[in-house]
Amino acid sequence: MTYRKGSKAVGIGAAALIAAGIVAGAPAANAQGLGNNTGSLASVGTASQIPEQTQPTENRLLLEGTYGLCYMWSSVDLTPGGYPSSATMSPSANSIGLGDCTQEITLHWKNLDKGTSGEQTWTAKGPGNVAGVGHPYDAIVGTGGGTVEFTATADKSGASSETLTLEVPEYEG
Repeated sequence: MTYRKGSKAVGIGAAALIAAGIVAGAPAANAQGLGNNTGSLASVGTASQIPEQTQPTENRLLLEGTYGLCYMWSSVDLTPGGYPSSATMSPSANSIGLGDCTQEITLHWKNLDKGTSGEQTWTAKGPGNVAGVGHPYDAIVGTGGGTVEFTATADKSGASSETLTLEVPEYEG
């Protein structure tokens, strides 16, 4: 494939302009306090503001990042218990940008008591708002009971969340 000299710079420049417009409208765009997106590019895609699902709360992992001509805010709510010796995840994502803003979000977990670990991947298709998983079974994170550390990563943007530690109850049946 042949590219003209400078075409990569144009693509990077366009991504920077989109990101600058988003960040300018969201003065506190980080995991400590995501703001409303009211910048000059707030209408790009389908996002006019950052949704409630991507605001910081207890038991929620947050990540955000830019890739290509897209910007995505993602969250994964975690609830210990529910299904025996498991946690339940409830993912959500909001992306704005041009073109395909699809991204793989991976939930990583490590059971500190049992020495086991694993991951579950969820696809956030964008631009737009996406919530939930394809099938209810996909929301079950089979960590086993004990102290479990969770983090989330995004493939295209390289974003990662802080670590969240939860006590997952052992099944008593």
